[in-house]
Amino acid sequence: MKKVRKTNPELLRLIEKAKELAIKNESKFWKRVAKELMKPNRRRRVVNLGKVNRYTKKGEVVLVLGKLLSMGELKHPLTISAFSCSEAAREKLKKAKAKYVELEKFMKLYPEGKGVKLLG
Repeated sequence: MKKVRKTNPELLRLIEKAKELAIKNESKFWKRVAKELMKPNRRRRVVNLGKVNRYTKKGEVVLVLGKLLSMGELKHPLTISAFSCSEAAREKLKKAKAKYVELEKFMKLYPEGKGVKLLG
């Protein structure tokens, strides 16, 4: 059986950066993120805003391990990041006054991963 490798250059760069942060900061958080991003696309997680609303509180910092979709409502502001996010989810985040941060920038803001909640 032929081994399939990741070809998305953005994804490969994010995986490498997460591994670097894990080593540099001795962070199990970023090691787990890198492991999750290395999974095949069909096994990558999908999280709806309703689930984010259910498991978070106002002002929390959240990282979604996969894709963020717009099903459900977000009723409180928070800071959130994901590998990918649908346009409809971004619109709902704006309505809830939540701050969406691209994953690469999120890595710079939280290099140790402390205080960040993982959802997936």
